[in-house]
Amino acid sequence: MENLVKNYEIGYLAVSEGDAEEVIKALKAHKADILKEGKPKKIRLAYAIKKETGAFFGYVQFALDAASIKPLTEKLKFNQKILRFLAVVLPDTALKQQEMEQSEKPVSFNEQAALPKVKIREERKESSDAFINNELLEKKLEEILK
Repeated sequence: MENLVKNYEIGYLAVSEGDAEEVIKALKAHKADILKEGKPKKIRLAYAIKKETGAFFGYVQFALDAASIKPLTEKLKFNQKILRFLAVVLPDTALKQQEMEQSEKPVSFNEQAALPKVKIREERKESSDAFINNELLEKKLEEILK
C-alpha cells in the first residue's frame, strides 16, 4: 500500500507560549513537513480547561502521511502542556488560496466577480420588464388552483 500524504491543520491551546513548541516537536518526531505556522497568541478562555482560565492559541499547517496522523494525535492527547487540539484535513481550495496569496499578482475579488455581476444586472433588467404586481399574482394563483 502506497503512503498517502495529506495536508492537515492543527489548532491547539497550550498552557504557555513555550509549551506551544510541544506541537512542533511532535510533528517533527512524526516526520511531518511544516507548511505554515501561526504564532501563538494569548487568549482568555470562555470556561476553565484543566483549571486554566487563559491559554495560548496557535495553529500549524503540515503535510503528513495519512497513517501517521492517529499516532500523532494520541501523543498530543496525553501531553499535559497541550490543553486542547483539533487536527483537520485541509481542503484543496485552502491550499489553492494560499498559493494565490503567494503568487506575484493575485487576482482581486472584483476582477473575478466582474462577469457574473454584469449577467445578473442584465437578468434583472429583463425581469423588471415583466414585473408582476400582487393582484396579478393572486389571479394567476387562483387560475392554477382551479
